[in-house]
Amino acid sequence: MTQSKSKRPGSQAILKVHKWLSLAALAFWLVQAGTGLLLTFHREIGDRLIAGGGVPLNVPLLSQRVEALQNDAVHVRSFISTGGIRERYKVTLIDTPEDLSRDVLVDGQGRLLHSFDKEGRTWAGTLVTLHESLFAGEVGRWIVGISGFLLFSNLGLGTALALRGRMKWHDRLVPGRVGKLKLRMFAWHRAIGLWAAVPAAIIVLAGVFSVFEDGIRRLLSAPVSEFTAPRAGPVGGVMLEDAISTSLHLYAQARLVAVTFPTDERPVWSVRLRQPGEGYETFGRTTVYIDSTSGKILGTLDPMRDRFTQRMIDLFYPVHTGEVFGIAGRLLVFATGSWLVVMLGTGILLFSSRRR
Repeated sequence: MTQSKSKRPGSQAILKVHKWLSLAALAFWLVQAGTGLLLTFHREIGDRLIAGGGVPLNVPLLSQRVEALQNDAVHVRSFISTGGIRERYKVTLIDTPEDLSRDVLVDGQGRLLHSFDKEGRTWAGTLVTLHESLFAGEVGRWIVGISGFLLFSNLGLGTALALRGRMKWHDRLVPGRVGKLKLRMFAWHRAIGLWAAVPAAIIVLAGVFSVFEDGIRRLLSAPVSEFTAPRAGPVGGVMLEDAISTSLHLYAQARLVAVTFPTDERPVWSVRLRQPGEGYETFGRTTVYIDSTSGKILGTLDPMRDRFTQRMIDLFYPVHTGEVFGIAGRLLVFATGSWLVVMLGTGILLFSSRRR
């Protein structure tokens, strides 16, 4: 983000660190930016590739359809909102004889929309794994977190370089069209960098914090609220419709997000909702736990009543994806990802021009 080499030793040092750090981590940053761009609206894209629009939630019809999917050889493990079109749910089934899982898609009226292949990985799922862990598990998550922190620090170095000197703000942000090509390239690299440096730094840092969320929670003594299920026992006779209706009655303004079915090891209905005001635009954290035998509410997890530190930590991921600000925030994240790709590209061009 500089137009010409400064004669100041401090500027020269910052410039060298900025340049070589960018080159060293270039591949990681391109992977993160590219996959992040593709994932910004992947839920909407995935849903719109399957016929059928959004419909209002009808709890009895949805419950009847989901329960009808079960038989002697198949049982439902859970279902969750797809997040692209409202009131669409991906139901996970377990084929008992083969112990394999498969998914089917239903809408809020209980209509069967699509059946996915057994053990099939979607393109979005592949991108999510690549973006979050580079297919390397916990080691990959550490690599992603460290490369993200390096990117955050490099954004700071680039901004410091761009702000040095006594140049007017207009000239920094809108370079002229005259002069040698290399100087114009430097000027535009600096200007583009300044346009979005602040939102980029916030989005990147939120992503880094998301990677190390567990450690941050321990540091701030803000553990995730947990529910201790009762001892193992047979699943009772409380039906899915009753569990959903009870939960929505308790949180009248909330939207149904997911349901986990009771098992002999954990005979509890787990109904997940999203309340207005939660940071997650699609997947809330409000959860109601219901005894599968008596229908009694055993406990709730209400993020709106969490301590301030817990609520702030819960914002790491939705700030990183932009969903905390709705569609406007996600558009900003998409624009910032595009900006980062452009910055990396112009940086490569500048480095190449110097090597000639």
